[in-house]
Amino acid sequence: MFKYSTMDAVVAGSVDGLSRGELNEEMSHIERDIRRRLPLGWTTTYATLSKEFVTQQGYSNHALERTLYILEKREVIRFSGQKKVIHRCVVHAVRFGFRLTFLQNWCLIGMHLTYILLKLIYIVSMYTSV
Repeated sequence: MFKYSTMDAVVAGSVDGLSRGELNEEMSHIERDIRRRLPLGWTTTYATLSKEFVTQQGYSNHALERTLYILEKREVIRFSGQKKVIHRCVVHAVRFGFRLTFLQNWCLIGMHLTYILLKLIYIVSMYTSV
């Protein structure tokens, strides 16, 4: 009996009472809000995000967990402190067709540092030939 009920749940695609489509929709909303709420180089705690998205906005905890997992795999965010702290990363910068690999996987602290670094890249790229 357990085998059949489990397989029925898998076929139905429901998690925490949500269909697969509803879960994907929640995840896209959460991802959009995280990108908007957390600028490049900034940091927040998992507890704050959980409180904001699950408690206040009513999203499911599973959708938040899955979204954070996907964003980490895409290198949009980085966890630290046993996944208690979330950093928004500067992943890639592309200017004039070449990739600046020294920026990959580095999370900068503070918006001012990000602005200064991007301004320097712009200035350097103006004086280099492509």
